[in-house]
Amino acid sequence: MRMIEQRYFRHEGCGCLCARATGTRAVTRQVICNEHIPVMRWRSTGMDTRIRIWVWTVVGVSVLAGLMADVGRADPTPLWTIGREEGGPTQFALFGHYPEYLHRFPADVHFVIGTSDPSRDWSFIQPGPDDVWAGSRSHTFTVEFNLAQVPQEACRLLLVLANTHWGNPPLLRIVVNGNRAYQYQLPPGADDRSLSDARVGRKVRVAIPLPASVFRAGANTLAITTASGSWMLYDYLRLETGITLPEEDLVDFQAESTPFFRKVRGRLRQAVRLTFNNMGTAARVEVQAAGMELQSFPVQPGANTLYVLVLPFERTGFYAMRVSSKPGVWHTVTVEGRPERRWRVYVVPSSHTDIGYTDLQERVFRRHNENTLKALNACDTDPAFVWNLEVAAQADFLKAANARAFAQLMERVHAGRIGLPGLYLNMLTGLCDGEELIAAFRRSHELGRTYGFQVQAANLTDVPSAVGTLPMVLAGSGIRYFAEGVNQDRGPVFAYADKRMHQSPFWWEWFDGSRVLAWLSDGYAQASALGLTDNVDTLGRRLIPWLRSLDRPEYPGDAVFVYGAFSDNQPMDPKYARVAEEWNSTWEYPKILV
Repeated sequence: MRMIEQRYFRHEGCGCLCARATGTRAVTRQVICNEHIPVMRWRSTGMDTRIRIWVWTVVGVSVLAGLMADVGRADPTPLWTIGREEGGPTQFALFGHYPEYLHRFPADVHFVIGTSDPSRDWSFIQPGPDDVWAGSRSHTFTVEFNLAQVPQEACRLLLVLANTHWGNPPLLRIVVNGNRAYQYQLPPGADDRSLSDARVGRKVRVAIPLPASVFRAGANTLAITTASGSWMLYDYLRLETGITLPEEDLVDFQAESTPFFRKVRGRLRQAVRLTFNNMGTAARVEVQAAGMELQSFPVQPGANTLYVLVLPFERTGFYAMRVSSKPGVWHTVTVEGRPERRWRVYVVPSSHTDIGYTDLQERVFRRHNENTLKALNACDTDPAFVWNLEVAAQADFLKAANARAFAQLMERVHAGRIGLPGLYLNMLTGLCDGEELIAAFRRSHELGRTYGFQVQAANLTDVPSAVGTLPMVLAGSGIRYFAEGVNQDRGPVFAYADKRMHQSPFWWEWFDGSRVLAWLSDGYAQASALGLTDNVDTLGRRLIPWLRSLDRPEYPGDAVFVYGAFSDNQPMDPKYARVAEEWNSTWEYPKILV
């Protein structure tokens, strides 16, 4: 590829400087002006081009490559607008008061064009399922509007966002009239100061093409859902018509090797994760990988993720795949392939018990009783379901409230469907004297002797450290296994400890020779953080970097431990068992073992 020469010209009507690129054979670039914001777009015209995802950033403004493509006229016709252009997030409800979202919008936002008021009826922030303060669920903003007739030309939804979450921006799902869905992944934004300071943020403009056929004369609805990730902040949004929609336009290719394996006719195949945006209509693509037969996939408008099966990589190196959506037209995508371990992921689901931290003590007791009752019901209806009480005190919470349910709980513990740990509560072990520390294990063993089961494991959650004499007490109490979900905010253990202790088992010994097999985990509620409580798509996306962090020389094994499922006193959702089952029916490895 030759060097790209850039020439600047002054765009008529706005006077801003824009760039044209010339002098390249394999790749051509177009940069156009769109309301003072440059837009960059890459197209492959050769067979050996490496295609990468690009984001053009100018003066704190990000534009998704391809999503602001040069489609349509320069003067599209607005059908409706919510908010004033460049009005910023302060023009909407709740600015500076995001924790009040659930109180103000318990059923999410429902906005009627021509009737609703943006300052009262449209929230400046749209939370995502990663936002605990907003209920840890997806949120849908619905716009209701009327059209005198179906638009003659294609439309586009223009979303201008003041900011997106800096670490985990949302994946958007756009649904028109309940039956046509489009997905788009937003880029990361600036930090959390934007939640109360409108001067902070990284603006994102997203133009989502919509064919006229999805609309109808009369009443219409458009729903914007944060399918995964965290929050985004609104500047304004507009639905426009007068757009020329390309029949098919694949952009923003990105490919990565994964540790996912599937059996095909009895032979193991490794998956390459291929992502791209389809700016056109629904289509099919064919993918050719070395040594494999041609693979065909349907693609939808918006964000697409395909898992292309290849022969397992035997060494690290660069490999090429060819992608085609039109006869005779191929894109070549380069992937860095790497050998991967056949992982087994052991999940120990529980809800963290933090009495008095999120609510009054009595309400916390009720919450964990509700979780235990849900677990008992799930055991009756789902043979794959397994649950754990995080602390033995949860059994006493239930006994005090419902003796019959407590008896059922003991039956499930005896059968191995629900786990009962050794420690009564999450103790600050350094404040306990020897007698108090021993007493912390007494209740679980009493229940074990009474109902005929052994207590062999203990855990400690959201505590910075554990006293050095603990392995002696654990071993003396008959405990063989110990895990701790370390509070890294108050005790950055892994910043100073031996790297082999990070998410890794080790023998923890005291001077008298007593020892337990121990595991120090970097936090807790890891199953939800990995997406196991959401769906297999989210799990697949988050599992890759997490397993990558463990694929290091000082971690010799192929088994990993996932500590907990739900955060501080959060409600339990039994769907994680079904997500694990669906995952295991799709992939041979990693195997999810709950």
